[in-house]
Amino acid sequence: MAFTMTDETKKDILQKIARAKGTPVFVIDIAQIKKNYLRFKENFPDVQVYYAV
Repeated sequence: MAFTMTDETKKDILQKIARAKGTPVFVIDIAQIKKNYLRFKENFPDVQVYYAV
């Protein structure tokens, strides 16, 4: 069974990170990125995705 974080849980985690690292801080939700990517590929199967970091 997958663990799903609530918005409140995410808020708590982000506040903890902000206290530990200070602000501004950049946080990436990898699970959300994967979800968005899979949804994109499902809707645009013939499109090649490129990105830069």
